[in-house]
Amino acid sequence: MSVEDFLQSLLWKCGPPWLQSSAEICHSNTRDVNFTDEELETRKLVHTAIVVPEPNALFMMRSSLEPLLRIVAYCIRFTRNCRNVKSRNRSPFITVEEFSTAKLALVKLVQTECFENDLKHLHKHGHVHKRSTLRLLRPFLDKAGIIRVGGRLSYSAQEFTTKHPTILPSVHPFTRILVDYFHRQTVHGGRQLTLVVMRQEFWPIHGKRVVNTVLQKCHRCFRCNPIPIQQPTGQLPCPRVRPSRPFSIVGVDYCGPFYLKPPHRRAAAPKAYIAVFVCFATKAMHLEIVSDLSTVGFMSAFRRFIGYHGVPSEVHSDNAKNFAGA
Repeated sequence: MSVEDFLQSLLWKCGPPWLQSSAEICHSNTRDVNFTDEELETRKLVHTAIVVPEPNALFMMRSSLEPLLRIVAYCIRFTRNCRNVKSRNRSPFITVEEFSTAKLALVKLVQTECFENDLKHLHKHGHVHKRSTLRLLRPFLDKAGIIRVGGRLSYSAQEFTTKHPTILPSVHPFTRILVDYFHRQTVHGGRQLTLVVMRQEFWPIHGKRVVNTVLQKCHRCFRCNPIPIQQPTGQLPCPRVRPSRPFSIVGVDYCGPFYLKPPHRRAAAPKAYIAVFVCFATKAMHLEIVSDLSTVGFMSAFRRFIGYHGVPSEVHSDNAKNFAGA
């Protein structure tokens, strides 16, 4: 008989009823059911596919905003010249209107890539889906078909782009290019300044995170913001760490002025000061009122202090004229 069979029979004969029934169930399960290795290791495999749209190759051509806008502006001019042969624009310079048109074209391309479902829902229903990530911004479509922030400033006297900035995705090369552009426009300003200036025209999702990511890669800011040298902590003087009689070593200074109640209404309020005597050993304080900043006034307060606590062995001050005179 094996050890397992012996223990099983012992539980059956000597154990309590509830233990006998559980032992019988366990014995029947182990004897009747035999699992193979393949059944024991059977697991469900779940495959998840995430489609991440790649940005347009146009945004990879340049790493700054001005050259990118110039390329797009020349492309738009070329298409217009091809359509209107009689009125071609042959100017060697890009106008402000062409730069604005190029910027709107790039923004529209970015939103088409990243907010495709939101654009369809806005065109069809006039609002985004209730599960959209843009629902808290109350977005709407302007005349050019660009998604803008709704907000509560519609009746404000500010410009339209300031009241309703353009929504941009958080992870996109064009957003990074814009943050870098406004960072240089603010003369390498900090996170808050760059974000405030950018939000006057664009509203990036998770703006603080995006600006932080771009500013951390700015080499000029990194070189101009070195780690400051930490001053080592100095040692406390002997009177501060050794026990002594209270007020035997004191430091003195003035605080004020304080304006007293004048003797009558038309009189100017007289000034008064307080001489603060601090014990180096116990940190106890003694306050004496002084009428002015003269040497005579300090000597009067010092005599009153001596009358209370005795003559100190050392008195430390900031070498003001009244202290030096005393």
